[in-house]
Amino acid sequence: MPNELILGPIRVEHLTVDAALKQLDEALEKDSPKRVAFCNAHCVSQALFDPTYRAALSRMLLFNDGVALDIASRLITGKPFPANLNGTDFIPAFLAKSKHSLRIALLGGKPGVAHRAAKSLAARYPRHQVVFVRNGYFSAEQEREIVALIAKEAPDVLLVAMGNPLQELFMHRNAQALNCKLVFGVGALLDFLSESMPRAPFWMRKARLEWLFRLKNEPRRLMARYTVGAVTFAWAVLVFRIKATLDSP
Repeated sequence: MPNELILGPIRVEHLTVDAALKQLDEALEKDSPKRVAFCNAHCVSQALFDPTYRAALSRMLLFNDGVALDIASRLITGKPFPANLNGTDFIPAFLAKSKHSLRIALLGGKPGVAHRAAKSLAARYPRHQVVFVRNGYFSAEQEREIVALIAKEAPDVLLVAMGNPLQELFMHRNAQALNCKLVFGVGALLDFLSESMPRAPFWMRKARLEWLFRLKNEPRRLMARYTVGAVTFAWAVLVFRIKATLDSP
């Protein structure tokens, strides 16, 4: 059986948490920069309609995020992913277990959120150092200046919290200029770290129902993603698979 889920240019390896952590530590040790995206159903749906976004994801290390990717993997590869590598849980595990003391930059969220998240990280992981903090509200004209400030700090890790697809497109546009070893697109992580947004109870997370909790708390923003988006994801998977069949020799 294949060890990855392939949807057109999107390739998501079947990785345990430990295997994913090992890849990242090796990237730090070998000074081999990586951009990491947590690929969920919304990412796949966006990629179907946006060629620039498809290109961005095709050049990133993709970790599986969510039930929809798991279902697709079962149907296409015959097996589920070994773990759900969503950024909200994976990044704290990475910071806790990494063998390295890391210099971290935070970019994203509403004004004040990233600064509160930085204080939370300092309290939880004192061996790491937050060296740059900036909210995610800036113009296209300001982007070059912000990228230059991040590059000047040369952090080991940059956490970009702008939501899909903005964060991955930002990472793609500035891949060479950021001067970071590991760049992650982390969605709502800074909101959770800063306690600006509540997380689902543990039992809901364990049952893979965190999406339902988030829908209850943000119905206007997420209703379309979890209803129309589910249909779009299924269509995207079908289109990518048909195209792969037609393109194969």
